[in-house]
Amino acid sequence: MNNKLNFGIALIFCLTSYSHATVSDGPYLGLELGAANQIINYQANSFNVATNGVQLYNSELTFLGRLNLGYNANKYNGFELGTSYYFNSGSNYPTGSGSMSTNTTSLDLSYIGYLPISQSKFSVFGRIGAAYDWINNSSANDSNGGIFVGMRPSASSFADIVGAGLKYNLGRNASFRLEWIANGLLFPVSINSGSQNIASWTGQTFEAGINYHF
Repeated sequence: MNNKLNFGIALIFCLTSYSHATVSDGPYLGLELGAANQIINYQANSFNVATNGVQLYNSELTFLGRLNLGYNANKYNGFELGTSYYFNSGSNYPTGSGSMSTNTTSLDLSYIGYLPISQSKFSVFGRIGAAYDWINNSSANDSNGGIFVGMRPSASSFADIVGAGLKYNLGRNASFRLEWIANGLLFPVSINSGSQNIASWTGQTFEAGINYHF
């Protein structure tokens, strides 16, 4: 009788442990792909135009790839280092005389706080941190011979990182993530042409990926 009771308790313990299994604490490596909404806000005074009726806000949807290296201290807290590449995004100058096409490389460091959902393998999470962004101009033109002829607007500076998402534990060594990350939402990156500030950049991404936990 005691053997049967002990076996039953052991079986219940194993099933309970499996149903609440979480990925291993410690380091992990991941790859994410998704869409990036790159937002350019032009400075009206740089183009000598009035703000009324002029399109200063430009939003372009492009592709994004991101690699990450992280460390989970436990199921509630983690830290992550990531690098992202935003593919080319085009926007028109508010004067209508030209346009520019930019791509962005970003390096970010963030804290991630997890909240496991009871009786499931899901967790919701939020992130906060900082990024350093390099915005490169792959092409630029000014058809009316304006002030930006021959110049290549660019930027490199720090920005804030915030985000939120949902994680699903595939097993002890793998997890799937679906998340939104905003780069420069509170402190946009300033874009300069020569010594003149002409615009600011913000990136918002929607991405999904797999993490491998060591």
